[in-house]
Amino acid sequence: RISSILIILFAIVIAIILYLSTFGIETTSFNNLIADKVKKYNQNLLLKFDKVKLLLDLKKLDLKVKLIQPSIISKNNKLLLEIVNSNLSLKSYIKGEFAVKNVELKLSNVELKKLTRFARSVDKSLVFLIINNSINKGSIEAETMLFFNNEGKLLDNYKIKGKIVNVEANLLGEYQIKNINSNFIIKKDFVEFDIKEIKLFELELQSTQVALKKKLNDLYIEADTNIK
Repeated sequence: RISSILIILFAIVIAIILYLSTFGIETTSFNNLIADKVKKYNQNLLLKFDKVKLLLDLKKLDLKVKLIQPSIISKNNKLLLEIVNSNLSLKSYIKGEFAVKNVELKLSNVELKKLTRFARSVDKSLVFLIINNSINKGSIEAETMLFFNNEGKLLDNYKIKGKIVNVEANLLGEYQIKNINSNFIIKKDFVEFDIKEIKLFELELQSTQVALKKKLNDLYIEADTNIK
C-alpha cells in the first residue's frame, strides 16, 4: 500500500515537472519581487507587467522567466517593451545566491524622441539632451541579450542589434539630415551603422558604413560611402 502511494506521488511529481517544462505556468507571485529588484538598481525606474510565465529547462536546470505585457516608466516617461525574458539558475536560487544568468530585451517600433526622452530622464547626460533636441522624427527597433556573473555584475560581452527608420535630424542646429534608414550594432567600445540611405547637404548617399571604435582614450571613426 505504501509503495502504491509512493508510485502515485512520484507520478504526480513527474507530471508536474513535464507540465512545467512543456507548457509552463503563469503567476503574479513574482511581480513585486522583480519590480523591487529593478528599483534597487535605479530608484527612478518602475517596471510594470501583468504577470510572469515560468518555464522549466530540464537540461540546464534553469527557470525561464517571461514577463507578460512589460513596460518601464521613469518620471512619467513610459516605454512599451515587446520582450523581457530571463534565465534563472535554480541551483543558485535555492542556495540564496544571485540567480539571474541573462536578460533578453526587445523594443519594437518606438519613437526615437520618446526613447531619448526616456534615456534623458534616467541619465542627465548632456549627450541625450543634444540628441533629443536634434531629432525631428523617426523610429527605432532594438534587441539585446545581457549576461551577468555570479556576483550580479553585468558582463561587457553584450551586443545590441537594431535599426532606425525614417529619421530626420538637425546637425549642429543648422544642417538637416533626412531619410536616415540604418541597421546598427553596439558592443563594448564599438558602434557600427550600416546606412541604407541618407540625404545630407542635398546629397543622396547610399550603402554607407560608419564604424566608431574606442581604443584606450582615443576614438577612431571609419566610413565608407557611395553617392547616388
